[in-house]
Amino acid sequence: MSLTPEQQVELRDLVDAACEGGLTADASSRLESLLLSDNDACRYYLNYFSLHGSLLLAEGAPSIDREPQLPNGNPVVPPIVVDPSAAASCPTSAAWSLGGWLTSYAVATVIMVAAILGGWAYKISFESKTQERQQVAQAARQEPDVIGRVTEMVGCRWDDAVSSPCRPGEPISRGSKYVLDSGLVELAYDSGAKVVLQGPCVYEADSDRGGSLASGRLIARVERPKSASSGDSRLFTVHTPTATVSDLGTEFGVEVDGSGATRSCVFDGKVEVQPREPTPQAAGGEEIDRPIELIAGQSIRVVHDAEGGALRTVRGQADGALFPVRPGRLTEFVAQERLKAFQRWRAYSQRLRKDPALVAYYTFETRGRDPTRSMSILPNVAATGEALDGNISGPRWAEGRFPGKFALRFWGPGYRDCVSLPESERFRLTRDFSFAVWFQSHVAGDGCGHLLSKGNEDWRLCVRSLGVQFLTGDIDRGKTVSDLLETPTSFHASDWHLIVANFKSGERTAKKQLYIDSRLVGTSIAPLLASPAHGALVTIGDNAVWGPKGEFSGLIDEVAIFSRALTAGDVQEMFAAGSPPRTDNRGSKQSVAPPAKKGGQASSGD
Repeated sequence: MSLTPEQQVELRDLVDAACEGGLTADASSRLESLLLSDNDACRYYLNYFSLHGSLLLAEGAPSIDREPQLPNGNPVVPPIVVDPSAAASCPTSAAWSLGGWLTSYAVATVIMVAAILGGWAYKISFESKTQERQQVAQAARQEPDVIGRVTEMVGCRWDDAVSSPCRPGEPISRGSKYVLDSGLVELAYDSGAKVVLQGPCVYEADSDRGGSLASGRLIARVERPKSASSGDSRLFTVHTPTATVSDLGTEFGVEVDGSGATRSCVFDGKVEVQPREPTPQAAGGEEIDRPIELIAGQSIRVVHDAEGGALRTVRGQADGALFPVRPGRLTEFVAQERLKAFQRWRAYSQRLRKDPALVAYYTFETRGRDPTRSMSILPNVAATGEALDGNISGPRWAEGRFPGKFALRFWGPGYRDCVSLPESERFRLTRDFSFAVWFQSHVAGDGCGHLLSKGNEDWRLCVRSLGVQFLTGDIDRGKTVSDLLETPTSFHASDWHLIVANFKSGERTAKKQLYIDSRLVGTSIAPLLASPAHGALVTIGDNAVWGPKGEFSGLIDEVAIFSRALTAGDVQEMFAAGSPPRTDNRGSKQSVAPPAKKGGQASSGD
C-alpha cells in the first residue's frame, strides 16, 4: 500500500465499522477517500467483506424474510391489480363465482405454475450461492495469514538472496523470514508483542505469539492483552538452536552467537528458559530438566559443553549494552545516535582544520545559510586562510552524513557537474601529499567517476563500479606512462565511505597507498613526480580533460588535501570520527530524480 502506517490502521478501523454497520456519514466519506486513493486499499476492502460473507455462510444460511424472486429480480407470482371501476364488466356467471369450478381450476393452475417457478428459482439461487461460497473460500486460502506489521526500520541492509527487503507498514505473515545484514527493524505483533531485530540476524515469525532466532539479537516487550485468560501465562516465545525462551509479560533480550549458544537477559518482569534437551550435570553449570525462571536483572547462557557436546547453563547479570534499543523507542534512539555522531565529527573537524599541513579543507558546511537557495561557493575552512574556495557548477545540494550537514549530489555522465578550485601554488604537489574524500558512489557500468583530480598529467582519484583508482603522471600523451594503483571494491549505493590516497616520495621512487574505510587496500611503488604543469585546475567530481565519461555520480560531503602523507593512525582517527551511525540509511540513489542534462549553478531540489 502507498498509505502511511497511520492511514492503514485507520483503514482497518473504518472497514471493520462498515462491516458492523456502524459508519457515520463523516466516517463513510473518509473511507471512500481512502479507497479512491489506493488500489491496494480497495483490494483489502473487497477481501475483508468477502471473508466476512464466507463466515456468515459457514454459520448457516439466514432465514428468508422476503418474497422469492426469479434471477431477473421479478417476483415469482406477479402481483394482481384489481381495478374497481371495471367491476361492472366482470362476468357474473356462476362458473366464475367464489367456489365455482372455473375459479377452482384457475387457482390450482396459478399454484402449480408458482411451485414450478419457485423450484427453478431456488435451484439457481442455491447453485449461485454454492459457487460464491467456493470462490470466497479459495480467496481466503490465498490471503496471507497476517500476524502483525513492520512498524519502523533504520539502516537496514538485507540478504537479498534469502529475504526480500521490506518497509514500514508491510504486514508480517506467518512464516515471514528476515535475514538482516545490518540495521534495526521493529515488528509489532497483533498479540501485543513488539520485537526489535538487530542486524546481523536471522529471524522467522513462525506464529502469532513467537518466532525462531537462528542467529543475532532481538529484544522484545510484551504486554498482556486484556483478552488473555488468567491461565494463559506464556505470551511470547522465542525458539533458538539451544533453548526456548518463554515470556511471562516482560521485556527481555535474546542473543544467539555463531556456535548456537543462547543468552537470555531480562530487563523487566520474568521469563522461562528451557534448553532444547535435558542437560546433564556439568562443571560450571547446573543440571536442567525443567524450565528456569529468570527475573529482572538476571541472565543465563545455554551453551554446548566443549567435551561431550551436551548443553549446560551459565548464570549471570543482564547486560543492557547488548541491546541498546528498546521496543517503541527506535525513533528516539536513532535521533540520539545521529546527534552524537555529528558532535563527534564536529569536534574532530575543528581540530583538523588547524593542521599546518592541511592545504585545503572543504566540509560542505553552510555557515548558517540555506545552500539550496543561492550558495554557489564551496568554502575552504583550513586555518591557512588562503582563498581557495571552490566554484560550484551543476551539482545540487543534498543532505550529508549527519543531520544539518550538507553534501553535493553529482549526477554523472552528461550533466557537466563540477566544483572548480582556483589555480594555486599550494596545489602543485609533487613530494608528499594525501587526499581524503567522504563519498557515496552511484557509479555504474564502465564509468570512471573522478572524486578529485588535477588535470591529466598530475594526479587523479577515481571511483569505478568495481574499483578505486589512484593515478599519477601523464596517461594519454605518451610523455611518461602514468602509474596506476587500483583495487577492486564494490560500493553499496546508500553507504558512505572514506577513501584516502597517499603519495610519499623517496630518493628514487615513491610509495603509493589506498585506504578505504580505514583499511589499507592497496600499495605500489611509483616513479617520482616532475614539477606539475601550470594551468591545470583542481576539480571535485569531474576531470576537465576526460569529459562526460570522467564525471562522478553520487554524493560528496567532505574533501581534505594535505601536503604530507597521512599515517595509518591518522586514517583510523579520521574514519572513527567521521563515520555516520550504523542506523543511518538516508541518501538512497533512487530517492531523487535527476535534472535535465545541462550545466548550471547548484540549486534546490533534494
